[in-house]
Amino acid sequence: MELQRLQKRKEEFRETLLCVGSAFAAGYSMENAWRAACREMESGYGEECDTVKALHRMVRRMEMNENLETVLSDFASWSGLEEAKEFSQVFYYAKRGGGSMKKIISDTISQITEKLEVEREIRTAISSKRLEQRIMNVVPIGILLYLKLASPGYLAPLYDNAAGIVIMAVSLGVYASAWLLSEKIVRIEV
Repeated sequence: MELQRLQKRKEEFRETLLCVGSAFAAGYSMENAWRAACREMESGYGEECDTVKALHRMVRRMEMNENLETVLSDFASWSGLEEAKEFSQVFYYAKRGGGSMKKIISDTISQITEKLEVEREIRTAISSKRLEQRIMNVVPIGILLYLKLASPGYLAPLYDNAAGIVIMAVSLGVYASAWLLSEKIVRIEV
């Protein structure tokens, strides 16, 4: 659940930066661009969205004359997003040193977009491998059940003598190990 929440926050942060970038390009000051982004995000995501609530807190703090760098740093800490933390640090130095805010915002947006696309592709590949893994875990059991029902005498040499029992016990151990290993492999978090 935590991963999904962070993923959602990352997408909302990207949308927020798109709104900030648009407002800044339209001639708003950086502070007013964040205010405009707050209004845009509220109209798109609603007042109950966590990111919108955080943006409202940012706007209230800016109205009480807190500087944007501090407010943005606190927002980044609240979000838990590495991208937001990096953006706030770069933003701080660029604002103090006179960097190109437009370029910083567009670069951050493109980096987040690329990360989201790669994560989406990885999740898709992993989900297909999970399905394959589950099918492959069930197939041996299905084959044994089919043979047991269709031709009971066919499996008799494997279960009616000591050598067969040892071979099947070892096979069961290998099968269980492979099952556990496959579960561990497909439990990868992106």
